[in-house]
Amino acid sequence: MILSKEHQTSFKEVGRQFIVVFERKNVQPQRLVEGLVDGLAENQRRILDILQQDAGISKRELSDNIGISTTAIDKNISVLKKKKLLRRIGPDKGGRWEVRR
Repeated sequence: MILSKEHQTSFKEVGRQFIVVFERKNVQPQRLVEGLVDGLAENQRRILDILQQDAGISKRELSDNIGISTTAIDKNISVLKKKKLLRRIGPDKGGRWEVRR
């Protein structure tokens, strides 16, 4: 596959995954959790965005990505669970997050 020179490419390592992103021109970016975020704190919105992209990310990785403590991650996740916007599927190790609509 040959890519034109117009494509912006970025690489990111998240946990045990390697992500390649090809940017498209003339496309309006759209929030992944649009409509769910009304009334949520900015960190809660960021958590939902990240979890939709990587459902297997750890709390430590979330903490590093957002720049808040793991305790703050726990508190925000608790709020999201109470609002029924987020749930954990499976065990702490090897499980994943599900963002609910």
